[in-house]
Amino acid sequence: MFIEVAKLLAAKELDFEDGKIIFLREPLIMFPLDTVLDFQRKLEKINLQNLIYFSARETGLKWFKLMVDHYKMDYEDIIKWGCKKIDLAGLGRTNVKIISLKDGQALNELKDSSFAKLYLKRFGKSNYFVDNIYRGYAAGAGKLIFNGKDCHAIETKCIAKGDDTCEFVIKPVDKFDYTKQIVKDQLSFPKKFQNIIETNP
Repeated sequence: MFIEVAKLLAAKELDFEDGKIIFLREPLIMFPLDTVLDFQRKLEKINLQNLIYFSARETGLKWFKLMVDHYKMDYEDIIKWGCKKIDLAGLGRTNVKIISLKDGQALNELKDSSFAKLYLKRFGKSNYFVDNIYRGYAAGAGKLIFNGKDCHAIETKCIAKGDDTCEFVIKPVDKFDYTKQIVKDQLSFPKKFQNIIETNP
């Protein structure tokens, strides 16, 4: 990781200056992971934890699109640099285990998920799949990889639930079976709050 950081600094794609951090043309901030964990736990109490996913899905798409438009990337570059972004952001070590452009589906793995491991440490085994930020970013990137089709992602393995790793299925929204409980749990949102997650123009 230190080598990648050194390369980014040398190319001025990672910059620390005057109270700002810029990474691949986007401003970042550093704060304790506990901040996000506390926020998610509070949302779980009112069954709104998926709000984090929908927000990360929208902002992740914008972040990846900015990178793609500026550097003129193809789908292989999106995957390569997307994985590097996730790693450098401290979310864990990610890789794409399976991808099929023809079928419009990908299977990602997130090893040593920082969020899931902290969740497990603080609260014990979770009843939820907890990696909503990564899941949202993966869905946002999916739209760029699968020819502009809106995508969702669901987590199928989670360290916080007792699994040894975290895994995610990413595919266009019309390819999910919304009658399955695992899909309902991760992609549903209360109707009275639906306007909150409507995509901004």
